[in-house]
Amino acid sequence: MIRLGMAGARVRDGADCGPPTRGTKARARFEREADLAARLDHPNIVTVYDRGVDGNRPWIAMQYVPGTDAATVGVLEPLRAVRIVSEVAEALDFAHSRGVLHRDVKPANVLLGATEQGRPERVLLADFGIARLHFDQNPLTQTGTFTATLAYASPEQLAGSAVGPQCDQYSLACTLFVLLTGAPPFAANNPVAVIQSHMSADPPAITLQRPDLPAGLDHVLRRAMAKRPEDQFGSCGEFAGAVRSAFQPVGAEAGFGTSTAARRIAVTMVSPVPAPRPSRTRETRRPDRRAFSGAAPNPAHRVGRCGDNEPRTWALSWPWRGSLH
Repeated sequence: MIRLGMAGARVRDGADCGPPTRGTKARARFEREADLAARLDHPNIVTVYDRGVDGNRPWIAMQYVPGTDAATVGVLEPLRAVRIVSEVAEALDFAHSRGVLHRDVKPANVLLGATEQGRPERVLLADFGIARLHFDQNPLTQTGTFTATLAYASPEQLAGSAVGPQCDQYSLACTLFVLLTGAPPFAANNPVAVIQSHMSADPPAITLQRPDLPAGLDHVLRRAMAKRPEDQFGSCGEFAGAVRSAFQPVGAEAGFGTSTAARRIAVTMVSPVPAPRPSRTRETRRPDRRAFSGAAPNPAHRVGRCGDNEPRTWALSWPWRGSLH
């Protein structure tokens, strides 16, 4: 149960600890979640302030994030989905550098915080409830109960094998698939079928469901969801960089440089090409520099001026701490 606590925080109650033996294990697991999350000080990770026990109920005081989560927003514009996944990738790489795996990356654990008008939404990774250290052999995480969400689980998690940072990369790729299509890559009513697909099937080509997306995205997702961790990208950030590259950055082409303060992505939406209009002339405009001033994402903003027989291109600018590649 979540209840609001002090200003800027929320308090999460654990389940009643119950009988002494079971209660000791439940309390220890709950405290592990708080301790793991508390060591992760990053702008894209929900902050844990304190923990304790009230009667027989453990609690955690954590950062309150007004807004929603990525599971509730439906199919997203490509630019927004790429930005969200890029920021989650930064959070995951930071956690991995501190020896922590999340192990349950999914849209419901990606919080989208409301911000002041004219600024992009905040993206924060939450719920390290089943997180563990890379080297952790603690029996609290070896209970034999599979706790990750099935639709986003990596093959090594499903097989009960040793897991590393690539398990989070696999889940992040599944998350991007959902944000862009509204459904997980392996959707079935039978859980066994979902497990078998994660274990042995190639992910479906996302461009079959969304032909407007760049063809290169199929290859990027296929690699991030490779069955063997060693065949995946070296990090979540590398995966996110490949996603951005698939969407063809336009900074150099537009003549605006590549400042680290803002990175731009263009998505080309190709419409059926009608017969040309021979009598019509078209003026070509330089892209409006104001489009890259750090304003709120505006998928409707077009670079240049497009006619009916031209691809339509959108551009987005947002604060960026990493590199495009």
